[in-house]
Amino acid sequence: MNETEEYKSAYRKKIKELLEKKKKEEEVKKFLARILDGEAYERLMNVKISNYELYNNVANNLIYLYQKVGRKITEKELLSLLEALTKRNEGEIKFYRK
Repeated sequence: MNETEEYKSAYRKKIKELLEKKKKEEEVKKFLARILDGEAYERLMNVKISNYELYNNVANNLIYLYQKVGRKITEKELLSLLEALTKRNEGEIKFYRK
């Protein structure tokens, strides 16, 4: 195999991986649309735009939560989940004067 064929093979493999990833993301998105009420879904899509890593974390937690409760998840529940996942344990800063 010459270099050109190796590059083409690697290119095809990468394209195939990207298409599979996109298909999986679309399936997750469709499932989330089914398990969330309208406002919650819109909010989650806004989170996806602003922080993709947080979106993935929340989406996984929502799927798990849906399997436990078996009903649509409201925006209020989504907000509490977002708050719990983004809550930072910020220490207190104290100033001492001499």
